[in-house]
Amino acid sequence: MTDDNEKVPEKGSDELAAAKARAKATAERKLAESSVGKASTDDEKNETKTDDPRAEEPKAEEPKPEEPKADEPKPDAEPTKDEPKKDEPKKEEPAPAAAKRSSSRGKDRPPMIVVKGLKKSFGDRVILKDVNYEIERGKVVVIMGGSGSGKSTMLKCLIGAHPIDCGEIWLDGAQLSGPDVDHLDSTKRHVIWNDARRKFGVLFQSAALFGSMTVGENVALPIRFHTDLAEETIDIMVKMKLDQVGLGHAEDLLPSEISGGMAKRAGLARAIALDPKVIFYDEPSAGLDPIVVTVVDHLIKDLSKALGITSVVITHVMESAFRIADEIVMLYQGEVIFRGTPEECQASDDDRVKQFIAGEVPVRDEDELPAFLDDVL
Repeated sequence: MTDDNEKVPEKGSDELAAAKARAKATAERKLAESSVGKASTDDEKNETKTDDPRAEEPKAEEPKPEEPKADEPKPDAEPTKDEPKKDEPKKEEPAPAAAKRSSSRGKDRPPMIVVKGLKKSFGDRVILKDVNYEIERGKVVVIMGGSGSGKSTMLKCLIGAHPIDCGEIWLDGAQLSGPDVDHLDSTKRHVIWNDARRKFGVLFQSAALFGSMTVGENVALPIRFHTDLAEETIDIMVKMKLDQVGLGHAEDLLPSEISGGMAKRAGLARAIALDPKVIFYDEPSAGLDPIVVTVVDHLIKDLSKALGITSVVITHVMESAFRIADEIVMLYQGEVIFRGTPEECQASDDDRVKQFIAGEVPVRDEDELPAFLDDVL
């Protein structure tokens, strides 16, 4: 009995140890299987990721249709703003485009001055006979001719000092004299001419300064008459205009205290006071020495270029005319006998033009001499 009782606990202990061993083995086997299963799952994922290239890229980065290169535009697509159309010239070529714009502006804008069929007489004496010409914008045009040819009368008609008998005068696209305005009453015609006078200035032959006013007050006169600007603004404008003609130091001097050349320049400062589009010069070199004549000529050219002013110069001084003119218009006994460049004028075959340039007196019969002297003197 003693032996049987002792074996039972040993048997029970062995079974318990065996059970624990089996449980441990089972746990280790499950753990191993779990590890193997996880490794195989990872391998499957890696294999799937490697085999399927679509899984590597997100949907947003799916390959897009291939776009054409910059230098190969789509044949059916509309070109962008930066790409020129096939049938159109390239926009990156500025020279033709600028030339095209300049040409279009020239076509759209009328000449600055147009004279058509102008006639003027005093009693039975006919001064201007069917005069026709045009003056382009920004040009310096010299109207020349002998004494009694109608130069000064022409100027006075252009500025409205003389009414014309027949014809048309246009300034900056507006008719000043002609059928469109001749039927209007005097008040309306005055308004038309008053508006036109704001667009042009005049340098008179003797400067025509008011002797009781200082040089500065003479220059300020048209500004005060045609505008409502404050006196401080007018003073600044006067100083600017005097500086442009080299008379900044003479603002407070009277006309009697300055020389003839200075008076001409003061008159020119007054003529440009309102920044006009046109300046009319009546014998600007009259009574001046050759050096001052050259100074005035350079002023005319410089102002025309710097301010874009159209200049109409009445003169009979050939040297001055050839120096400043873009175009020459020559009058003879009230008619236009020549119009062209200074070079064309010098090369003209017209005897009347050649005689005027050379200062030659034509040989005449004794019977024609009195009539000739009446025309010249």
